[in-house]
Amino acid sequence: TLTDPANDFATLAVTEARNLSLRDANALILGEVTAAGTLAVQAGGALSQAVDSRIQAAGGLTTLNAADIALANANNDFQTVRIGGGQTVNLRDANELVLDDVTVSGTLGIQSGTTLSQVAGTRVQAGNGLTTLSGTDITLANANNNFQSVSIGAANNVTLVDVNAIT
Repeated sequence: TLTDPANDFATLAVTEARNLSLRDANALILGEVTAAGTLAVQAGGALSQAVDSRIQAAGGLTTLNAADIALANANNDFQTVRIGGGQTVNLRDANELVLDDVTVSGTLGIQSGTTLSQVAGTRVQAGNGLTTLSGTDITLANANNNFQSVSIGAANNVTLVDVNAIT
């Protein structure tokens, strides 16, 4: 647990942890990260990952909060992801991905290697930008979801529910 708000890491790698909590005062680049349980990362600036690095947090909830989030390596492996804030978010997962509450003020890009779904009773709130989704099957069917504009990159079956009109 490295949650002091004054932390100032440039690039941070964690080879093995059970439950991992990280906080950085500004931008943070993640190297290889392996968390067998939960992963929580909060950055005062952008949150990104080093080229060819992999983030493994397949054992529980991953919570992300940063100005911009770019964790787009095809080998990333999350189980359930909560996004507490971000202007632009680009997230990629190698296999099944489940979304918890997601709040993004700008554009949202989610790419899943297989199915993309959400926890019952949660909400995906994508602000004023384009939401791009891809996965073999996409089911974001909770009544409180709020997308502005949606683009489906690739999928076999898609179910989207929105509180109002989607363009």
